[in-house]
Amino acid sequence: MTKNEFIAKINEFKVIRDEHMKMLRDNAKSVFGDITKDIFNDNPQLNSFSWNQYTPYFNDGDTCVFGVNRDYYRFNNSCDHVDNWTLNNEQYSKEIDLEDLSFDSIDSIKKAYNEVDELLSMFEDEDLRQMFGDHAEITVYRNGQIDVDEYSHD
Repeated sequence: MTKNEFIAKINEFKVIRDEHMKMLRDNAKSVFGDITKDIFNDNPQLNSFSWNQYTPYFNDGDTCVFGVNRDYYRFNNSCDHVDNWTLNNEQYSKEIDLEDLSFDSIDSIKKAYNEVDELLSMFEDEDLRQMFGDHAEITVYRNGQIDVDEYSHD
């Protein structure tokens, strides 16, 4: 095989690889979207949820590894993040601003939190990176819209 033939084969491989990656991303997004419909149907007070994912810029000398922040979610475009520890701590859960989150009870927030957390746990970090990117905040809306915004995590 000549060098030019080899280069042509490599380029052909890259085109096929890119097409397959796009099909995988599109299929994963479709499955993701289908599952979120059920979450919104099961949680009538939930109109949106958000999370962030990124590769740290610095990790105290250790390798910086991409990760999905599955500890904190935002609901209904609130500025406040909700985490499992606070929801399940009797003292701190009383301090959650239900009005700001547009929920009527801690139990309804817990239900939404657990369903969103279960959804994101179905996907590996790399799947979510492929679908939504790095250094991103993802917001999923009841109407099926998904916004991906740049996330700064300094």
